Amino acid sequence: MSSLLLNSITCSDEPCRKLKIKFAEATQYHRLKTERDFKELSEKLYENTQSMYGLMGSPVTLEQGRLIYMSIPPSTYSKTALYVDKYLRPKVGRPWFRVVLEKPFGHDLESAQKLSDQLTKYFNESEVYRVDHYLGKTVVKQILPFRYLNKAEFEPLWNKDHIQQVDIVMKERDDVAGRTDFYNEVGIIRDVVQNHLTEMFALIAMDLPENSGNISAILESKLQVLHHVRCVKQDATLTAQYTTYNSEWMKNENKNFSHMPTFSATALFVDNARWSGVPFLLMSGKKLEDKSSYVRIRFRNARFCMRLTDESCDWQKQVVFHIGGGSNLKLPAMIAVSRGLPVPRLQAGWNSLPSPVESPEGDVNLFGQSVSQMNRFVPDVEKDPYTELLGAVMDGIRSLFTSVDRLLASWRIWTPVLRLTEEHIPRQYVGRGRDPERLDFVVTSRGLQWQLNDRDILSHESPTESRQMYADVPTTFRNEVLVAGTTKVVVKQLAVEISKLIQEAQSNKKPFHLALSGGSSSIPLFDALSEVVHSWSDVHLWLVDERCVPTTSDQLNFNLLQQHLLNWINVLHMNVHPMLTDVTGYSCLQEADYSADRLYETILQRLVPSETLDYVVLGVGPDGHTASLFPGDGSLAETERLAVFSKTSSVDDTTHNRITLTLKTINKAKNIAILVLGEAKNSILKTVSDVDDVNKYPITGVSPVNGVMKWFVDYDALFAKDGQ
Repeated sequence: MSSLLLNSITCSDEPCRKLKIKFAEATQYHRLKTERDFKELSEKLYENTQSMYGLMGSPVTLEQGRLIYMSIPPSTYSKTALYVDKYLRPKVGRPWFRVVLEKPFGHDLESAQKLSDQLTKYFNESEVYRVDHYLGKTVVKQILPFRYLNKAEFEPLWNKDHIQQVDIVMKERDDVAGRTDFYNEVGIIRDVVQNHLTEMFALIAMDLPENSGNISAILESKLQVLHHVRCVKQDATLTAQYTTYNSEWMKNENKNFSHMPTFSATALFVDNARWSGVPFLLMSGKKLEDKSSYVRIRFRNARFCMRLTDESCDWQKQVVFHIGGGSNLKLPAMIAVSRGLPVPRLQAGWNSLPSPVESPEGDVNLFGQSVSQMNRFVPDVEKDPYTELLGAVMDGIRSLFTSVDRLLASWRIWTPVLRLTEEHIPRQYVGRGRDPERLDFVVTSRGLQWQLNDRDILSHESPTESRQMYADVPTTFRNEVLVAGTTKVVVKQLAVEISKLIQEAQSNKKPFHLALSGGSSSIPLFDALSEVVHSWSDVHLWLVDERCVPTTSDQLNFNLLQQHLLNWINVLHMNVHPMLTDVTGYSCLQEADYSADRLYETILQRLVPSETLDYVVLGVGPDGHTASLFPGDGSLAETERLAVFSKTSSVDDTTHNRITLTLKTINKAKNIAILVLGEAKNSILKTVSDVDDVNKYPITGVSPVNGVMKWFVDYDALFAKDGQ
């Protein structure tokens, strides 16, 4: 044993080498397999302590405490605990007695409860220290001190009104080759999410007790926030598995195909006054592009700034607890805070990093923000987490360990998630950065969604005919950019593009004017926008057209907008601009002193700078109409007005009278998207692909003056078979 310790422990200085020798000489090995082994060790301990007492000439115990470290399979806990309690408790004097347990602490809620019941037969809870080594990491240990030291400045901001989202992430580049037998019993959720990430979640989300030294109150506060986590539904969790996992699994003569996830992302929501509606994203995966762990707190930015050059007006505000890793970022373990937030104070042993020009990592971006725009703090020494935790056990510091109540509360969150994931086949990914789009997802108000669904990634599962069809997707249509894909992908890409432009406008403190069409094709877009756009601050919503029907009619475009978008988002009523078709008491009465079309035109002139909308979304009718600009209608010839009355001659449409934006208004927009969904639109797409006849096909008159135009077309519309 001495030679093993001397060869395995590395030292860089002479004091360490002396301590290593002293430690090796004092260490003895005893096998513990049978009850007799435990009894013999007990006798040996008694002899050692008695000899020590005799040498010191003292009748009282010199033993300060006894630590039992149980790094054993959970299946052996019960019998081992019986023998430890029977033979290894101190018999002389009153030294402390503590038992350290390594994870896993159960397989689910039921097994964790059973394991806890077994251990309580032999140990008091105050004697048990359940190790989660992440709680011993230098940066993680600083989360609570950070919150307490900066309570006056940050506690008023630590809530739903100021925080948009919290990301708790642990990425690993390594796979699990060579240990799949173990991993296939555990999976990514049991391995790191239920324990490491959930513990960090509790540190961020818990309410702060008044006294930072009240350990009992801190542990109780951690427990309470776990109790307030909303039950996780299917749409709030995603799982995936790297493609070579099963080949690694079957090398060990395992014959059954495994669906054990190696990647997991889950959005937790806390149902209390502090955090209502804020997503906490817990994500971890194997065989990813790099190894890194962090907690990222993303703040909202609702401040009005008189001076745009003020650092506090920087639209991106975040606090990042960068725990370690990150092969693509030359960053140390550190705490980084955007300069637009209060400058924090930290405990002794932490120092501020110099400016990027002077610091070794140079000026790099941290989640899209230059580190030159952040206050960064690093520890003087990054200590080994197990060294920290063992020291905490010796000192009896229980706040760095998992209590049984908190353990069971965590399993109550994650056991239902495990059941949900067992019912679904995980998405496949190659890993290590070769196909990151397969793992891209968006956080919505309702949970999580893959950026691309499985059908959108043109895989081997697609029919032969579809593979050939989709392999030749054009990139342009009518000399404009074409975005093609399945319905879900096309709609999501359009929603994401709009969301990014909204964020850009908000960062520049400018309003964003978005004009939307009605019709069935708009419903999936409305749903997507409600999920993708997180902030509707200073966004104005306009209608492209409206039917002249009563306000209670299901055919009213505004009612469609309200049902599928407005009811799901937080937007100021004064920023929503419906076309008031019955403002005079009569539906679309053109002879009124101030008709509905002129009223809408006046509002546009007053609110929209230069009468230039930021984004206009249009559709295409089977006859080639767009907005409510119909073939042969006089509204097509209008070159001065912004909004006019129009009429449809379609016998299938009983609402002949409409209000519509004119081609002049549409073509002045900065961005125009034409959304075309469904195989019924294939015929008109073929027709207008190479013609320019605005009177016959009004959609061909859409041509931005200075803006950007894109066609968003799903595969059904693009590739419908002849005759459909």
